[in-house]
This record gives sequence, structure tokens and C-alpha cells, in this order.
Amino acid sequence: MIAGAIAAVMFTVGVVTGGVLYSPKPGEVPIATEPTTSAEETVTGEPSLEPETDDATLMLDAALTECAEGSEFFRLGDNGRTIIGEGIAAEDNADDSVEELACILGFLGASEADLSHISSTRAIDGRQEAEFGSYLAAWTYGPDSGLHMTITVNE
Repeated sequence: MIAGAIAAVMFTVGVVTGGVLYSPKPGEVPIATEPTTSAEETVTGEPSLEPETDDATLMLDAALTECAEGSEFFRLGDNGRTIIGEGIAAEDNADDSVEELACILGFLGASEADLSHISSTRAIDGRQEAEFGSYLAAWTYGPDSGLHMTITVNE
């Protein structure tokens, strides 16, 4: 069931976008790739003691905002460095949660091979992992509880 739903969403996303899973819309400002200065450093001339937010972390937030804002299945964790998904593709919510997952993974640059790996996971397979770009995804699947996945910034 999960494989068919993800395949349908992937096909739709691929057709609509011409195979490109994410590209900025006309007039949209891409996420900054240059280091930025914190507000405190600008005011005081001293670096802030707060940790800097890197581009990969900003992309997690942007993916969640773009693909699953207000979702009951996905949330940010670890001070914005992790997306946590729970109950994805469970019997009672397969369509919405799978569509959100496919969007998030596409936004973050997961390949079709990664999506195929995820969609073909069975309960007997146990915990699975995939790395793509700056991210590490880890997941398990159960027929009743659905897919549980964390996507973290790969250190």
C-alpha cells in the first residue's frame, strides 16, 4: 500500500515539475548560501553565543513549511535540526501523510532510489537508513502504525 501511494505521488510530482523535485518559483528568493551575521554581532561587534543556523537546517524548516505546515504527522525537533514523522501511511491517513512525505523528501533532494527504498520497506526489514545531500533519514514501518521517520542534518 505504501509503495503504491508513494509511487503515485512521485509520478505526479515528476510530471508536474518536469522531473525537478524542487526549484525556486519565479520571484522567490532562494535560501541564503553566504554566511550571515547575527543581530547581536551587528549591534555589539561581538559574535553571538547562540549556535549559527546552517543552510541544511534552514532547508528542514523550509521543507516542513512548504510541504507539511500544520501537519499532524510531521514536526521539527532538536532545535530545528530534525524532522520527525510519525504514523505516515498508517491505514487511516495514508493519502495526506504520504503526499507530505514525498514533498519533504523531494524538497530536500532525495533521489528516486531513496524513495523506492522507503516505499518498499516491510515491517520485517527493521530500521532502515538513507543519506542524501546533507541529510540522514532513518525509518521503520509497521502495517498498523505506519512509517516512522527522522530526517536529520548529517554532521
